[in-house]
This record gives sequence, C-alpha cells and structure tokens, in this order.
Amino acid sequence: MKKTKNKLLKNLKKLSNENFKAWLLDQNKWKNDFKKSEMSVMYDAVKTFVERYCSDAVSFIFILIFVNHASWGDEKKNQKKKQAKSEDLNYEKFYQSHNRLDAKIKIIKNAFVLMIAISKYNDKKWKNLSSVKKKDVKNFKGLFKRELNYKFVCNEEHSMSKTDVQKFLTEQTCKHKLHKNEKEYDALIIIICGHGDAGNVLVTSEGENISIDTIRSYFDNQKLTSFEDYPKIFFIDICRGNNKSKNIQKRGKEGGDVHNDDGFLILWSTTSGYEVGDLSLFSESIKDTIISKYENTFLYQMLKEVRVNVKGRPDSSTYCVEISDTTDYNIILEKKGLKSVRSDFLQQLDILKSK
Repeated sequence: MKKTKNKLLKNLKKLSNENFKAWLLDQNKWKNDFKKSEMSVMYDAVKTFVERYCSDAVSFIFILIFVNHASWGDEKKNQKKKQAKSEDLNYEKFYQSHNRLDAKIKIIKNAFVLMIAISKYNDKKWKNLSSVKKKDVKNFKGLFKRELNYKFVCNEEHSMSKTDVQKFLTEQTCKHKLHKNEKEYDALIIIICGHGDAGNVLVTSEGENISIDTIRSYFDNQKLTSFEDYPKIFFIDICRGNNKSKNIQKRGKEGGDVHNDDGFLILWSTTSGYEVGDLSLFSESIKDTIISKYENTFLYQMLKEVRVNVKGRPDSSTYCVEISDTTDYNIILEKKGLKSVRSDFLQQLDILKSK
C-alpha cells in the first residue's frame, strides 16, 4: 500500500502545476486509472502532494473535488464508507483551520516596510556579517520596494548600538506618522537581520542586546492603535541559542518564546535554541518565493513554501524556518498602484466557501 502511494507521489512530482490541475479536473481520467479499492490510497497520495507542493488555487480544486466527494475506499463495506467519509470531514476541518477558508481576506496594497540590518560589530566576540550587508538588504529591498512598490526604510549605517535601534524605531514611527497612520498604510512589515542570542534577542554592535519582544511592542495594538486591524508581519533572521549543526559562520553565539498580540505573523529563520548560518538563504527564498507566487497564493501558503525551499537548499542544515501566527484572516500581497489580477483566484475561494 505504501509502495503504491510513494510511486504515485513520484509520478505527480513530474507534472507542472498546470498539468497537475488539468489532471485533477479531468475526473473521468483518474477514475478510470484507479480501481475503487485503490481510491483511498490515491486520495492520500494526492492530498500529500497538494499540501507539500501546490499553490492555494490548486488546493481549492483538490478540496472541491475530493473532500466534498461522498466517500472513498472499498464501497462494498459500510464501515469503510463511514471511515472514509469521516477522514474526509476531518481533513476538511484541518484544511479550513490551517488555511482559514472561512476567514476574511486582507489584501495588502500599501505596506510600510522597516528593516533593521546590523552587519558590523565592534565587540570582537561577535564577527561581522557580510551577507547581511551584501545580500539580505538587497533581497528584501528587491522584493518589497522594487517588485511590490511598498515604502521601504532601512538603517544606513552598518553598525547600530542598542540606543541606535531604539532611536531608529522611534524616529521612523514619528517620521512616517504611524501613530495616526496618516499615509493610510494597510500593513506593517518588519525585517530584522543580525546576530542573535538565547532568549530571542537581537545583539547590537557594541555587544548589548534588545529583545524581539521589545521591538515587537513598538508596533503592538496598544502602541499603534491605528494599526489594530492591520497585519504586522515580521521576518527575523538571527540566531536563537547556541545549539550547533555545522562549523560555519553563524548569526549568534536556548531561547524563550516571543509574545504576540493579535494580528502578528512572524517568520523565524530557525527554531528557538539554535544558531543559523550567515548565508542569506532565508532572504533569498522569501524573495524568490513571494515574487513567483504572490499573484495567486495566500501569504501563509508562501511562507510554508519558504520553509520547504530553504530546507532543500545547499548548506541549509542550520535553518529550520518557524512560523508564528496570531492573525485570523488570509493575507494577499498586491503590487501597489496596480489593479487586482486575482479574480480567478478569489472566485475559486468563493466557490469553496459556498459548499
């Protein structure tokens, strides 16, 4: 049974996204390819493939065709019919809670993006991070400023003390009038790159540290009430402890959990307690994945793909991308100044919701 599933998965991987969608839609073809007794195996294989590799648009088609189907497996036995139907319902509940198909949608068209990038360290205990200066800033700027046309702000000096970070956050909040949101931003995107240490802290250039929770608090619902109903998205590429995987340049030298208020979506480059390499795989994967997928994929699904993509890259042993999410809505990124091009994508969602 396992061999059949693995064989089908191997064949599905050979199909492009469009060819796989065509195969899904051609129900007569796959119904003739499998016996009734093999349908549950086929369903399990396709479900696994969709979860790992497919865009939201294809996932919707899968749910429409498979989850709403009456039953799978050996239809000659009532017990198996009930079991199969129960599994379908359980999967539908899992999928809806995971992708929040019943949740509202927020389309980001005018985000304010703030990046803290520390690459130069005066304390000899902390090595300089060349990838932050040469690659990470370029990758995030290329994605959010050049591709999506969002307002992008980053510190100009490669060295920042703890006081500098605090001053930078306060000044940018005032300069861009975030307290009253006079420029009508519809999301905050905060990017943090540098050395990190146990307890989820950013290490500053003089060897002091400031907690990620403190940085997050500058943008929470108490400090910025004007953004209470808007997404606050964090991309954090720092070490979170000293557990080692390989002897390579790290961003840091066991950490706690960051506290989140509602509306925060945080992507960490590694899990608590671990170091991460100074390789820019995190920023490169975020840039490449979002640029190639944002026109027809929810942000959460893209972040899951970032996790898979980073894992498959060379020298990724120190990375283990972690998602922390307290939003209760789906997020779509849209290029500022352009009319929406997602009518088909949203129409598929509406069809699924009506089921």
